[in-house]
Amino acid sequence: MPRNRWVYIGSAIGTVLFVAILAPYCGRWWRMDKCLDSGGAWDDPTGQCVFKTPAGP
Repeated sequence: MPRNRWVYIGSAIGTVLFVAILAPYCGRWWRMDKCLDSGGAWDDPTGQCVFKTPAGP
C-alpha cells in the first residue's frame, strides 16, 4: 500500500509542475486568440491588442 501512495504523490507533483510551467504560455495564447477573434491585431513586441480606427473620408 505505501508504494501506491508514492505513485499518487509523484503524479500530483508532476501535474502541478506541468501546469505551473505551461500556464503562462496558455494565458498568452488565450489573450492573442481573444484579440484576433474580436477583430484586433496582436502587437507582439508590446504584448497588447491593437485596434485600428478606419480613416474617414
